[in-house]
Amino acid sequence: MGRVAVIQQPPAFMDCGQTLANVVAAVAEAAAAGEQLIVFPETFVPGYPAWFWRLRRRWSSNARLAAAQRSQPGG
Repeated sequence: MGRVAVIQQPPAFMDCGQTLANVVAAVAEAAAAGEQLIVFPETFVPGYPAWFWRLRRRWSSNARLAAAQRSQPGG
């Protein structure tokens, strides 16, 4: 197997466009270094915080988080 890169950086909180730009930049940097498999954390692109699921289901107070999730490509 070729070289593997594990990307450990935070997403741009609540900013899908910037997060995707960060993905593109990280992939380009890793590919230029000869990496053949590049992996990101499980929820990197949605970018919701780890504490999101511990909140009470009051979507009105969490509307911005919910809207950010719905605005993801393919979502």
